[in-house]
Amino acid sequence: MKTALTAIILLLAGTWTSRAGTAFSRDEHTVALWNFDEAAGDRITDEGPLHIPMRLHHPDGEPVSRVAGRFGSALCFTGHNRLLARPDAPVILLENAVTVEAWIKIDADTMTPRMGVIQNMVWKESGYRLEIVNDRAVWMVEAPGQELALASSAPVPLDEWVFLAASYDGVTMRLFMNRKFDGEKSAPGGVVSPNTPKLLIGYSDGKEEPYFHGWIDAIRISNSVRGGAASR
Repeated sequence: MKTALTAIILLLAGTWTSRAGTAFSRDEHTVALWNFDEAAGDRITDEGPLHIPMRLHHPDGEPVSRVAGRFGSALCFTGHNRLLARPDAPVILLENAVTVEAWIKIDADTMTPRMGVIQNMVWKESGYRLEIVNDRAVWMVEAPGQELALASSAPVPLDEWVFLAASYDGVTMRLFMNRKFDGEKSAPGGVVSPNTPKLLIGYSDGKEEPYFHGWIDAIRISNSVRGGAASR
């Protein structure tokens, strides 16, 4: 047991890495990466191989706000703004696996019961999304005619930086919080690669308009199962 636990810790250290001063680094498994370390302005840089063009959407025209993050700077999400991929953005093509990692900080004073972190999906068809629902992290993978879901066993801490990681290998969904394994679920049949560039950050589709309230420091999408998810 001790040997297995040591192997997990070493694997975590080797796969959830970053370059100095940033949350995440690009490697051969990275398909999209946002560290949100731009000095100013509405331009959001994807450091991944696709360079996905993103635009800030705010109904009131409020400019993007940056604050000190866990690493470098972070974007402030006020419950009204979100990032959207432009219509001409390339589609993120995945085969059988995906890992989504994010550094987030929830504003306890303004949070709502449901808040989207990232979404790249066609509902009950293909893709995935990561949300906060009633204080829990919820990882969802779309499948033909259904949505597969896994909720964290522990609540997501408020008013502090939290690292979330969610993975799916075509059979098993897994969640990690602050680099610790939280839970898993057998869920075969999910389709991780959506056929449309419907990518959102800080929001999820829903009649309650589930905007994120707080700060997002960085997000990385990978075409493999990363970290402890590969060791369980």
